Amino acid sequence: MSSLAGQQLLRQGEPTTVPVEVIDLWWETGLAGGSVFYTEYPAHSVEIAVRWLCLSYSFSSARHSDGAAYMGDFLAVAGLPHLAAFVALRRLVAKDGVLFALPYQPVWDAYLAVSDAPGDLKADILDFAYDYLLDWTAKGGNVPADAQGLTGMLIRNCYDIVSHEPPDRVTPQQLEHFAAVRDELLSRLVEPG
Repeated sequence: MSSLAGQQLLRQGEPTTVPVEVIDLWWETGLAGGSVFYTEYPAHSVEIAVRWLCLSYSFSSARHSDGAAYMGDFLAVAGLPHLAAFVALRRLVAKDGVLFALPYQPVWDAYLAVSDAPGDLKADILDFAYDYLLDWTAKGGNVPADAQGLTGMLIRNCYDIVSHEPPDRVTPQQLEHFAAVRDELLSRLVEPG
């Protein structure tokens, strides 16, 4: 059905808009391809998932914000870490109605961006993500008490991922700065005083 819907749209000329039902169909096809990834045909199903999810996302990134990060996972597995990090960062900063699926969604997105990013970008992405989270908390962003443990783990893991990068990718001064920001975020979100 997804292929037929795409062919029908192309027969009408180059589409400037795509009906929401078709966008949803493409997204669901990608998710179905992804579900096969965990059961039977890993290599082929990643290709299926990435193609359909990206097609749907390109027409409506706000509608399918991918809060659970399936698309980012498949992009990373498919060898597209730049795009995986972009999707997580796009969701992190979105102002166009992207639905936060988790009470700690901004922290989750920061973690995904750092973990999915190629090694040479991890420090820069962590710097941006930590600054964004500081600003978010300064504007009243917080997480419920029952999510603080996981939130703390994600904030610490962001730092740990970058701290294992070689010295040509992250300097001791950057690590010192990141540790200070990490501690500040933990004091704001996990250990409010």
